[in-house]
Amino acid sequence: MRRKYKSAWWSVELPDNWEAEQDKDCATFTSERGIGALQISAYRRDDEIVTEEDLLDFAEDELIEGASLNSVSFGEFVGLETSYFAGESFWRKLWLRSGSLLLFVTYTCAAEERTVETKDVSLILESLSLK
Repeated sequence: MRRKYKSAWWSVELPDNWEAEQDKDCATFTSERGIGALQISAYRRDDEIVTEEDLLDFAEDELIEGASLNSVSFGEFVGLETSYFAGESFWRKLWLRSGSLLLFVTYTCAAEERTVETKDVSLILESLSLK
């Protein structure tokens, strides 16, 4: 059974073994296994649509040398994604947009465990919807 997590502007469905925590900057999702952390931050423009160019501007600040950007679509959102290794960690970063809403999504875990939660993280991202 899946549970719905609702923020002020967006929502996702969480697998049973995942927990949600909200602070002023982002929502953090973790599984009972304690392997990685999925974080989602949201930004809304007043009466302006977020464009792909906007996403590229944000991504440029976070993109590491040699990493590529790929186009992605999750739920009601489209955007850009990159993934890379940094030391002993694996990082997956996404910049997603829908209308005037921009989401910055990160997933990080130990490099050797990067595939353990792939299915759950994908299910969560595919359930993204606007409120």
